[in-house]
Amino acid sequence: MARTARRPLPSGRMSREHALAFATTAGLTGVGSLALLVNPTTAALGAATIGESQLLVWEVMGWFNVRLVSCSCHS
Repeated sequence: MARTARRPLPSGRMSREHALAFATTAGLTGVGSLALLVNPTTAALGAATIGESQLLVWEVMGWFNVRLVSCSCHS
């Protein structure tokens, strides 16, 4: 995609491992900060939001082939 071709991951300036390390560090720091500075419920909601968004991105990218909702209405 032309719009994103110059970003660090697609252009090869950053490896997948570094991107994963950065995302993991940012997520853990954010959720930990919420737990310590706000409350555990807010931290749990933040962690759930991160997890859900990752599942949706993986599904769109075709990396995770699991349907979260099944519907028998198209039989």
